Amino acid sequence: MNIPLYDVKYTLHLWIYTNTANYVSDFNVEYTLNDEDEVTSAGTVQMVIDWLADKDGTVKAKNKHALGTGAYLTKLFSKSVAKHRCDYKEQRKGDKTVKKDETFKTFGFKRPNKK
Repeated sequence: MNIPLYDVKYTLHLWIYTNTANYVSDFNVEYTLNDEDEVTSAGTVQMVIDWLADKDGTVKAKNKHALGTGAYLTKLFSKSVAKHRCDYKEQRKGDKTVKKDETFKTFGFKRPNKK
């Protein structure tokens, strides 16, 4: 029997800055993961954030400004709250386990050539 042991709420906030620390854009995503169809048999989830280009290949921030060629910085804050569905060892039904993570990464972007 494959019964999920937790109700999980996952929050992700991603900020993007230029390499000179000027704000570009941000994303905020919230997931509720409490269905066995949403996770692998190992209980893991793979999520992808995709910043899609327009028909000309240009990527734009929320303010509609195009992303230029260069280096960018990202700050990612994630938080998961797992509510236990049953008793197990020291954990009781209804207890919550909270995990938080904050990371900084860099990425490069090359604006497409205009034809």
